[in-house]
Amino acid sequence: MSHAIVQDLTTSGRLVEFIGQAAREALEPLCGVEVSVLGEAELPWAHPPVGIALVTVVDTSGGGFQAVVWLGGELEALASVAEVLLGERPDGEDEMLQDAVRELTNILAGQIQRHLASVGLQMGLGLPVYVSGAKSLNVGASLASGAAVRVQVGLPDAPTLDVGFAAKEG
Repeated sequence: MSHAIVQDLTTSGRLVEFIGQAAREALEPLCGVEVSVLGEAELPWAHPPVGIALVTVVDTSGGGFQAVVWLGGELEALASVAEVLLGERPDGEDEMLQDAVRELTNILAGQIQRHLASVGLQMGLGLPVYVSGAKSLNVGASLASGAAVRVQVGLPDAPTLDVGFAAKEG
């Protein structure tokens, strides 16, 4: 049942809408600026961004549904957003930057979880994991049903980030 819901949302374009709305709901209050959805982005498995945080999602009804939510981008974009949250710019890809990106991804995952609950998907969230400099992400081999969007955060340097949701094929 969960797989069919995700497939229907993907086909109808509603999943892209849910992801874009969740990104705005997660980032705008924390950054204090408008977040614009620029359009769809590719799933990040073959060509991941420089830095990406992922949160595992599981079906809490016991249906075996598995998925992942992510947020990623170039190091400068991630540092720009992290600076707003931390009050200081992280020094490269240090622990402060990774913590900020993981926390943003966790908040994003909660917003996506809320939107998907409105169509009958009851999901539990795992802990976010940060990955840096990967050439590919093996996790993506089975996570082919989903969508991603590119968003621009209205900060002075206009950072862009990719956010998304993908589930295992049913």
